Amino acid sequence: MSIMDSDVLAKGTPLYGRNMNSWRLMPLNFKDFAKYFKNPFEVFFVFGNVPYYLKFYDSKKSLIENIRLNLLTKGRNLYDEPLILLRQEFRESRTYRLVLKYISFGYKTIGKLCSAVGMDKSNLMKYLSTLEEVGILRHILPLGKKRRGIYEINDPLFRFWFKFVYPYRDYLEINEVDVVEEIIESNLNDYFGVSFEYMIEDLIKQKIIDELKNFNKVGKWWHKDKEIDIVALNERTREILFCECKWQNRVNAEKICKELVEKGKYVEWQNEKRKESLAIFAKSFSKRINEFEGKKVHCFDLKELEKIFKL
Repeated sequence: MSIMDSDVLAKGTPLYGRNMNSWRLMPLNFKDFAKYFKNPFEVFFVFGNVPYYLKFYDSKKSLIENIRLNLLTKGRNLYDEPLILLRQEFRESRTYRLVLKYISFGYKTIGKLCSAVGMDKSNLMKYLSTLEEVGILRHILPLGKKRRGIYEINDPLFRFWFKFVYPYRDYLEINEVDVVEEIIESNLNDYFGVSFEYMIEDLIKQKIIDELKNFNKVGKWWHKDKEIDIVALNERTREILFCECKWQNRVNAEKICKELVEKGKYVEWQNEKRKESLAIFAKSFSKRINEFEGKKVHCFDLKELEKIFKL
């Protein structure tokens, strides 16, 4: 189904040196990109780290102004970018577009996607696998489990575009940009909260945070109504780390630790022998702690994350 290697990535084609090269380089290079922006976290959550996207970002303007100018305004370079790429890369672009649309709407399991797209599992898997291969999608399993996974849009610009641009194209096509901008502004903080989780998970996987370098398995965990943003394991030392990510100011670390420890009881892994620690990531803290019920606690705010990147 993919014509990427032959027709799209060949030298001289529109995508040569553009998106697909970045999709193939899965580990984000946040440190290199972040030094060019005053608000690197927010810029990354919307525009990602693809140089082609970032070249349109005007640092003299606010984030919302850049969103309006580059993503919500007809005729601008990024207004149709995901659609153009899907058309150029895939012969059956409409089906790929439907898959991404429904995932952004919350249909993230195979069963729900099959019903929404109107396709059986074996056919749908071909499209999902192809989107995974180019890095647009990622398949997430609860850490330590082999079943009941979900699909998420992995590329930040695609994720933002399918969440806030594609559903409101009718407004944008008649230049009702203010309506869409208001919707984005009222939902942006919650959206950044999810994006923040993705970013922290990648940082732990890449062992960029010195205090958390000891873990070799990292991922989300959920079971029924319980969910932990990030769980990390060291199978050799039997250490387990429970992490909570809050895109909020004045977070009470003690309160979060209490909730984390309670949810951690449901994580079935070396329960009698493991050594537990906790990590909390937030914009800022009203109360920080180093220990909770005998467990080591790591607190990281945005200033500390900036120091890690030496911004």
